Amino acid sequence: MIFDCDQTLIDTRAISHLLPKVYTSNLSAYGPWREAAAGAGFPPVQGAKAGVHALLSTRDARPFLVTGRDESLESATREWLQRNVPELSAVEMSFRPEQDFSPTVESKARRIHEIRIRNPGVPAILVDDDRDMALTECMEQEDRLLIVSGDWSALEEIPCLARGVQARVANEG
Repeated sequence: MIFDCDQTLIDTRAISHLLPKVYTSNLSAYGPWREAAAGAGFPPVQGAKAGVHALLSTRDARPFLVTGRDESLESATREWLQRNVPELSAVEMSFRPEQDFSPTVESKARRIHEIRIRNPGVPAILVDDDRDMALTECMEQEDRLLIVSGDWSALEEIPCLARGVQARVANEG
């Protein structure tokens, strides 16, 4: 089971305007967001605490955290998790390497693939706020992608790439 961080666990909507509008290799463009994200005052996404607890208590799965946050925010992220979602504070976490300026979906997909190589069968479930994760090659047909859209009260399961391609081919044929 793999969890995303921002907008899935941590409600960072208040600083989303600080992110560059397009991906760039200019490290300074991310500075204002990184400085704000290092702050400890963000609330959990509504329902995140109960949702994580429910998923972990009903599944026999080792949890992981894969985030678009870069490595400079690891300490702040671990501290936030310890205060807000302690079940995830000691799990294996994968942060974006500081010089990785690829789109977040690509960066996370590469790191999920690495986790899967080390831990066959992971993830059966990915909890994220980005629907594009369903289109990545790291997702397999039997995987479940649960989308958090603002809060956890209405988790939405969407099909992963393999199922989506099969459905489109069947409809076009």
